[in-house]
Amino acid sequence: MPQAGSYAIPNTNKVHLILKPITMSFFSNFFGNNTNAVMNETVPRVDKALFVDDSNPTDLEVTEKATDLNKLLKKDYRSEGFVLGYEEHCADIMELRLNSIVSGFQQAMSSEIDVLVAAMGEMSDFLTKEYQELMPNQYLKLRTRYDALNLKKVEFNAEIEMAEDRKGICLHAVNTFKEGFVKGLKAWSEENHFNI
Repeated sequence: MPQAGSYAIPNTNKVHLILKPITMSFFSNFFGNNTNAVMNETVPRVDKALFVDDSNPTDLEVTEKATDLNKLLKKDYRSEGFVLGYEEHCADIMELRLNSIVSGFQQAMSSEIDVLVAAMGEMSDFLTKEYQELMPNQYLKLRTRYDALNLKKVEFNAEIEMAEDRKGICLHAVNTFKEGFVKGLKAWSEENHFNI
């Protein structure tokens, strides 16, 4: 028993034991008792590669459009000619292959012309007097672009005609193929003790 003039300190352990179930039941009734459900719920794993790019930025290059013509221009005709000269060593086969190279260039340029004509067709819908009056700056830009594509189309047509004589854009491919063929033929003849 507490004496007069002294204050008794309540036992907080007992109070805590009494209040804890009451407060927990109050909050669980108010907020819901889903603590176990949240703990047991599995969170899907997200792949780190979706957010992290480990590649070196200097390795990234702007790649130009890989058209058939670009592929033909980058091809190693010297090596191809060397292999043909070494394995076949026949001028008639070389001529057939050269004709094939030239026709490949002509076909690729024809495809480029088709793309240009399609783009020009889309632009021609906007090259009207009304569009020119309504938006003169955009009309001028569009007309300039249209004329540039038309000039490129004329150049490709000229290249197709020059390719008939193995000139123009295909000249380098033809000459390097011939050079490789002669070197391959020479290597074969030296290996087999023939003098050419």
